[in-house]
Amino acid sequence: MLLSSLSRLIFISVVALAASAGGAQTRLDPANSFGTGFAVTANGHVLTSYHVVKGGKDIRVFMPERQTRALATLVGFDEKADFALLKIDAQTDPLKITQFSTVPIGIEIFSLGFPQPSIQGQSLKITSGIINSLEGWRGDKSSFQFSAPTQRGNSGGPILTADGGVVGLIQGKLGLATGQLVNKATDIPQNVNFASNSQRIAEFLSSHAVPFGTQSFRVDPVPRAHEVYAGAKNSVFSIEVVGTKAAGAQPDTALSMEVRLLLERLDPDDQARLLGAIQAGFQRVLITNKEVVMINRAVEESSIASQWARPLGLLKPSEVALGTILSFDGPKEHPNGFTYRSVVLAAGFDCDSERLRVVYREYKDQSFGGGKTQLKLLRSPNATEDGSRDLRSAALRSTLRAELCKRNAQ
Repeated sequence: MLLSSLSRLIFISVVALAASAGGAQTRLDPANSFGTGFAVTANGHVLTSYHVVKGGKDIRVFMPERQTRALATLVGFDEKADFALLKIDAQTDPLKITQFSTVPIGIEIFSLGFPQPSIQGQSLKITSGIINSLEGWRGDKSSFQFSAPTQRGNSGGPILTADGGVVGLIQGKLGLATGQLVNKATDIPQNVNFASNSQRIAEFLSSHAVPFGTQSFRVDPVPRAHEVYAGAKNSVFSIEVVGTKAAGAQPDTALSMEVRLLLERLDPDDQARLLGAIQAGFQRVLITNKEVVMINRAVEESSIASQWARPLGLLKPSEVALGTILSFDGPKEHPNGFTYRSVVLAAGFDCDSERLRVVYREYKDQSFGGGKTQLKLLRSPNATEDGSRDLRSAALRSTLRAELCKRNAQ
C-alpha cells in the first residue's frame, strides 16, 4: 500500500496527462525568449541584451563547452541602452572590452552567438564581416554598423575583433520589419546590422561596479577566424528565458529550447509521454547522449517529504527532496530479467557534499515514466549503509545545485 500511494505521489498519471496534452498533436509553445550573452568577469557576470530577458520568470545560461546550465539572476539593466547584467554561480572566462576610441572603420570583425537554435542547433556559431560605419541607427554615436550576418538568437552576443577583444554587443538588424524605412528606399536593406559599441558597454559595466578587463585594438598579429573562435568559445553562452510576459505564455508550461529540439526527434508516443511528464511537474530537463534526466523540484514542498520520507528517516535534514525520471534512448536489461525504458526516482540531494541518496525506484517499460511498472523498490529505514553516492556527471551536479540549493536557502 505504501509503495502504491508513493508511486502516485511521485508521478501523477503521466499517461492521462499525456492524453490530455493531445497525443501526437503537439504544439510547441513559442513563449521562450532566447539570445546570446558573454562573460565579463571571472566570477559569473554575463552581459546580454535586456530585450532578451525582459519579463522572464527564469533566466538560464547554457554553457555549451561544459554542457551545463545555470540559473541566472538579473542584477542590473539599462532598458534604453538594451543592456542586461546577469550573475550565475559559476567561474567564467571573461572577454576583454576594447577601448572603442582605438577602433578604426573597415576592420574585420566576428559575431559569435546562437542564431535560431531550433533550426540551426545549439552549438556556438561564428560569422565574419567588417565595421561599415562607426555610427549606428540614424547616426547614433553609441552604436555602429557591421556586416557580419545575424539572425534571431544573436541578440546580446559579442562582436569581436581579430585580437579577441569585444568592440560591441549585437542589437539587431535592418530589414523588412523596418517597413517605413524600406518604403522610402529604392532597395530593401541587406545585411545591415547594428551593435552597441564597447565604450557604451564599459560605461554600463562601470555604473554597476563590475571589474571588467580592457585592451586597446591591436592590428598585429591577425588570427584567423578559427583562432578567434577557439579563444572565445568558453566565454560565449546561450541565454534562455522561460515565461516571458511579453510573449503571453504560461510560465509553468513553457517549453525550453532544449525540449523543443528533443521533441523534434521523438516519435508521437514519446512526445506525448514527455509532455505528460512536464505537465506532471518534471519541468527541468537535462539531455545527455544516452539519457534524459527530468527533475521535479516541487517535491520538497509536497507530502512525499513531509508524510513519509523524513518521518521514516530516509532523508537527512540537510538533504533537499526531489523527484527524478531517467529516460533512456533504448531498452535496458535489469538483472531480474525484465527490460525497462525509464526509472522514476525519489531522492535527496545534499547541497554541501553534492551527493544523492535514492530512496525509491520504479522501473517503467516505456519512456519518460510511462507504461507499465516492472518493479518498485523502497529503501529500508533500517538500512545500515549510508546509501548516498557521488554523481559522476558534472552537468547533473551543476543542475541540481542550481535548481535546488539556492531555492532551499531562500
